[in-house]
Amino acid sequence: MLAPPSPRPIKLTDNQLSDLMRLSEPLHPRCRDAFLRILAHELRGQHDIGDGLHRLALNVIRANRLFDPPELGEEERAGA
Repeated sequence: MLAPPSPRPIKLTDNQLSDLMRLSEPLHPRCRDAFLRILAHELRGQHDIGDGLHRLALNVIRANRLFDPPELGEEERAGA
């Protein structure tokens, strides 16, 4: 029995990789892993990722609720 073929590596430019790392910084470490795995799943089979990567990454974060922003107290909301 043959093993399933290994997935092809995702080819990202240095700028694209830097953008993804920057987007994942505020995420909890477990969410970072989920973010990258979901993103890799979404990108499977794509050869030319192009400029839509940033938009796709943001959509993955939002759609999967991977970022839980801190709640601001009354003083912080008022700009104090």
